[in-house]
Amino acid sequence: MEESGAPRYRTRPAAIYDRKRAGAACSVCRARKTRCNGERPVCGYCRVTGGDCRYPELDATRLDQGSLEILTRIGQLEASLKAHMTDAVAAELRVRGAAPAAGIASTGASVSPVSAGRPTEAAASRPGPGATVSLTDVPPSADVLAHASEMSLEAVLKWPIFAALVPHLAADLHTPTAEVLAQDGPIATVTEHDIALALQSLSPAALDRLVDNFLANNNIKHPVLDSNALRGYVCAFNATGPQWDSQTCLILLVCAVSSVSTSLDEEQEPGLSKSAEQLTRAEAYFQAAQRRIGMVYHETSILAGQCAFMTGVYLCSTYQIVAGWKAFVHASNQCLAWLRSNGRLQQRKEGHAGQTGVYTVAQGSQTAITSEVRSELCLPGSGLDRFDYPNMYPSPPIGYHLGADPVPVVGGSPPMGTTPLTRSGDHHRHHHKDRHNVEIGWLYYLAEIATKRIRANVWTESYASTALPAAVSNADAGWILQLDKRVREFDWQLREWYEALPQQIRFPANNTQPTGDITRYILRHHMLDIQEDVRFPAIQAILGTAAVSSLSSSSSSSSSSSGLVPLRELSPTLVRLARELLVTAMHRIQAARECFFHRHHGQWFGIRCLGRNALQLLGVACRCHQDVQGDEGIALEKQFLPQGWDQAIHLASSFLAYWSDDTPMLHHRSLAAASGDQAGHYMSKVSPKNLGTPLASQ
Repeated sequence: MEESGAPRYRTRPAAIYDRKRAGAACSVCRARKTRCNGERPVCGYCRVTGGDCRYPELDATRLDQGSLEILTRIGQLEASLKAHMTDAVAAELRVRGAAPAAGIASTGASVSPVSAGRPTEAAASRPGPGATVSLTDVPPSADVLAHASEMSLEAVLKWPIFAALVPHLAADLHTPTAEVLAQDGPIATVTEHDIALALQSLSPAALDRLVDNFLANNNIKHPVLDSNALRGYVCAFNATGPQWDSQTCLILLVCAVSSVSTSLDEEQEPGLSKSAEQLTRAEAYFQAAQRRIGMVYHETSILAGQCAFMTGVYLCSTYQIVAGWKAFVHASNQCLAWLRSNGRLQQRKEGHAGQTGVYTVAQGSQTAITSEVRSELCLPGSGLDRFDYPNMYPSPPIGYHLGADPVPVVGGSPPMGTTPLTRSGDHHRHHHKDRHNVEIGWLYYLAEIATKRIRANVWTESYASTALPAAVSNADAGWILQLDKRVREFDWQLREWYEALPQQIRFPANNTQPTGDITRYILRHHMLDIQEDVRFPAIQAILGTAAVSSLSSSSSSSSSSSGLVPLRELSPTLVRLARELLVTAMHRIQAARECFFHRHHGQWFGIRCLGRNALQLLGVACRCHQDVQGDEGIALEKQFLPQGWDQAIHLASSFLAYWSDDTPMLHHRSLAAASGDQAGHYMSKVSPKNLGTPLASQ
């Protein structure tokens, strides 16, 4: 019998599985043998001290049976959720595909800043409209950019319509454009004496004028530099003179860029943008800066990226495109290194809005500019090309959007984004003007980001599939309807983008009406870019290939011999899209009159666009006279070409002639030859003498 006083032990069933405590401390806290809060990707201690926070890789074999079962169930739920989401998206796309012109949601790329000057988070995360718009909204891949070079000026000159007219250009066109551009040198020759005089001329008053001009006419187009920080560097420069450091390098680059460009109003007449004295002084500033840029080459800092970026801006402004591309790629890699070293590629921390905001602008601007250069020249990109667009649009520097004044500094160097003016008089004199420039610059930049994303989606949809150029050789009604649908969808996005533009940067809807401002002019140019790019397959199908016979069941005598389908027998939808492109091409040339003599870092791309537009108009005119002769050809020409197309070609020719001594001769000679006597044989309105002579005589 059991004794009453003996202790009683309660039995407990054995655990279903053995439990093991999973290690949650990072490597730094493990080495210090201190408690780690386990936050990821950076724990609390490492965030404060800047330590290299790393967590050990999860070993599934050490997990208990229950944890493994939980992970398995989570994986099954994730797979099921992805499958349902894919089915839902496909069903929605099928519904939208039946009525693409109905009210459809736009992408985040198509939304421009409205009242607050930046798009909302909801707008930035909306999916794209229709089956033809990119759902991922990512930058164009290297393959897409390589195929997008089919729209380049040289590719257009290789079309059969021009190959037959100017066969002597074949050898020149086989030379890569990048090889031709690599031969370009400095815009002016400077000596040691010129550089010394340029440095001596930088009095406080002269430096203030250059900085004011830069902030008003250059930084407003790519707000990479914080105006307070720049004026702080200027105060230090005035006190100590030029030093061998990154601040002096940046100031000299600002002076160089400012010297080659002024306001749009001041460059309405020829001559100022090509002043020899002005260009020599700018080159002297630039050479002095390049002697110092090696001091920051190895740095991973804001200033290092800004110096590389401003180098690219100057080189592109002086039409040294390959050298500018190298500078922008280096600046992009500086951004990548800085973001990587600060742990901001995976997560953007709060408390760094000014610094991250300024540098995000540099990152976005470099990505956009290098994408344009790569699509024109088939050049490789930088490490930033592998990353998707950020979910949120960048924020302006600290203080500007809050209405705060620059922060006073008692001693030492202020942080980037909050650098003050050290002289109260200068502060009151520059404060309101700088705030206006920052507001306009950031409104413009956010609107430009939207157009860049829309255009990237156009490129992806046009060149990531077989739509161009492979499908052109087998074009059918289905391909044409798909192209028409894509055009309507992107036109709808552009209308939404335009309606959302703030009044400060909204340009007139009438393309022949001047904008009166460089930011409005560039935004209009971007809109015309998208309108042209999305319709480019139509004009390529008509002029760029002879294999369009599946578009029609019959052919006429004059065109059948060359394998071309007569224009009158092409699909009406295809003809309508091509004519819309020709109207856009003529409008671009007419709108460019406002900026004919204005030098800026994007002018080289504008020159090539105008050359391509002139060739498109000229090519269709030649096709009209190839199809039929005499009065019938003139009637067909009036049917396909917009009124005033011949004057537009003359205008483009004059524009190219003005910049011919600053840009490679291949492009201008090509346009002159393509519009010379042989082309004039097919044209009743264009005078070969007026169109070709200004360029051929260069």
